[in-house]
Amino acid sequence: MASPEITPSAPCPPPTPDKTDYDQSADSLPVSRAYSTSSQQFLTKQLPQSFLTIRPYLSSSSASYSWKVKIWKLYITILDTAAKASQEEGKKVWGRGEWSRVMRLAKYNAVWDECEQAFGQNDMDLDVVTALIMVSLRHADNLRDLRKRIEKYLDFDTKQENLRIRSLIELYIMHVLPKSNDWEYAREFINTRFSSQGQYKTDILKRLNEIENNTIAETAEKIRLEEEAHKLEQKQNKKFLLPHDSTRRISFSETQSVTDDHSKAELTSLSKESTTTGSKSFTRPLTPSKNPMGLVSHLRHSISLSNSGFIRIIIFLMALFGVLGRKYMRRKAMDFLRVVYGKAISTLGMGIRATYM
Repeated sequence: MASPEITPSAPCPPPTPDKTDYDQSADSLPVSRAYSTSSQQFLTKQLPQSFLTIRPYLSSSSASYSWKVKIWKLYITILDTAAKASQEEGKKVWGRGEWSRVMRLAKYNAVWDECEQAFGQNDMDLDVVTALIMVSLRHADNLRDLRKRIEKYLDFDTKQENLRIRSLIELYIMHVLPKSNDWEYAREFINTRFSSQGQYKTDILKRLNEIENNTIAETAEKIRLEEEAHKLEQKQNKKFLLPHDSTRRISFSETQSVTDDHSKAELTSLSKESTTTGSKSFTRPLTPSKNPMGLVSHLRHSISLSNSGFIRIIIFLMALFGVLGRKYMRRKAMDFLRVVYGKAISTLGMGIRATYM
């Protein structure tokens, strides 16, 4: 049966060390006190203080190997917790300069370089390496650099217990390589690394296939949900836009209809008045024409037959063309008004001359 899949989790805050488990020589007492103080500061969420307290002892020559492992696990936990904060929050808590330093350590794998210097390239503790991998998985930008560092460490695993190293390899195969979509490389790595362990190799390949299938299914589901959300958004946009456009069109149509009816009524009334006050030979009522030029012709004829409603007709025409608001009609109206105005001035002048004669 395949062993249960390793699920990445945040490094747990290390407890205060038991004095019976670690070297308590006089040289280790400052390290022990610093670790205890830093742990308390971490638990009370004083991350910058905890970071500064423990950092001087990362490469302390007075610390034994066991204390060094403990210190480094706490240090990596502090970095991981700090890197989870937003830019705004991180700068506020840490200050701009120190926050940039923390992010450089977590995002660009610089903490690996510090660890190699503290332990030596071939002597890094497996638990510390595991904690480093988890931080890099969450925050690092360059996974290829992480792959190189892991494989470099695995080349020097002769001192480690076989089962412990196997857990690290599974972490690498099941989480690091899939995150960069290196499925085929993961299979090659398994076939090479476990070539002599037939059953284990079969089991781990099966687990890798299951993870790949689940990842593909999750990706497809995510794409489907995004497409549905996009379609729903488009549908809602159309739902909000169409009633507005429809109302606008209906309103314009109704307004145009009312305007036309009102214009027809005014013209009919004007025609009746013209027939009663004008020439007796004019008996045909004036009816509005659908052709704008015909309408203008009728109005000119009406004016020539009767002068009594001249001013009212001029005012009516101005109101009519203003309501219709058509550029073409406005231009024709202005031309017509100029002609009428000229005739009126000419007639008035002739009347004045006749009076003086």
